[in-house]
Amino acid sequence: MRHASRWGATLGVYSLFIEEAKVWQRRHGGNLIKLYPYVVSARESLNKRLHLMSDYLPKARKMAAILNNIENVFTKPQIPQTNMFHVYLKAQKESIEQNALEIAKNQKVWLFSEVKQMGPFCSLELSVGDASLQIQNNELKEFICQLSR
Repeated sequence: MRHASRWGATLGVYSLFIEEAKVWQRRHGGNLIKLYPYVVSARESLNKRLHLMSDYLPKARKMAAILNNIENVFTKPQIPQTNMFHVYLKAQKESIEQNALEIAKNQKVWLFSEVKQMGPFCSLELSVGDASLQIQNNELKEFICQLSR
C-alpha cells in the first residue's frame, strides 16, 4: 500500500488501483495545483460580473417572451430558470448558419455557437451575458427573423 497524494484526500489501497485512479484524476481535470489558473480566472470573472448577474435572468426571460411571440419560433423552457435557454426555429441548419454569418459580418452580433437540426426545427443555445444585455428587444426579434429566413 502507498498513498496517492501528500495533501488532501488520501487513497490508501494497492498500487495497481492507485495507478488506475491517477488516470481518472487526469481525465477529471488533474489536481488542485493544475487547476489553480482556472480558479484565478473564475475568481476574476466573478468579481467583474457579480453586479451584473442579477440582470441576466430577467433579460433571459424577456428575450424568451419576445421569441415565443414570433411565428415558428419557441423556447425551452418557455420561461427560463437561468440565463441560458434553447431557441427552436423552423428552418434548415445550413440556412441559419449562413444567415448567422451575414448578421455577424454586417451587424457585429453573434448570438449562439452551434445549431442542431431536429426534424423541421433547428435548436440553438442562447446564453445571456454581458453582450446580450446590450441587445434591444426590437433588435433581437429582427435577428431571429433574419436567422430563420
